[in-house]
Amino acid sequence: MPNSQSNVVAVSEPDHFYGSDYTITCLGNPVYVTSICDILCNLDARVTVYVAGYESSIDWIISCYNQSDIFLMELDKENFITGYFIDKPKVFYYNNTVSYSKFNLNEITDPVDFILKWTENTNNNLRGTNEKTL
Repeated sequence: MPNSQSNVVAVSEPDHFYGSDYTITCLGNPVYVTSICDILCNLDARVTVYVAGYESSIDWIISCYNQSDIFLMELDKENFITGYFIDKPKVFYYNNTVSYSKFNLNEITDPVDFILKWTENTNNNLRGTNEKTL
């Protein structure tokens, strides 16, 4: 049975939240955040979603990364933040105009579809089934 929306906490700068089972940071255009939060409502666990933009402070973004299980990063801009995060293992990136495969193989085409599959896979693991959807 899906959880209520109270299991999803959306957080923006400068705040932090520490009471979740999973933490996801979305860095870039916030257009996907509503859809991602709607999907995460079906997760059988509590989840925090950090909403960050390229105008957010680098200290806050790094802190969010350090707390995150998944760090979704839109790469429509090449800047210091891209260079800092691109080789990190929890980073999944999309909308890139150049290849970063030498640094990170976690390229995704659609963050909403990625979170949908991750949610299904995580629920299967939480329920004790071994069906992989990723």
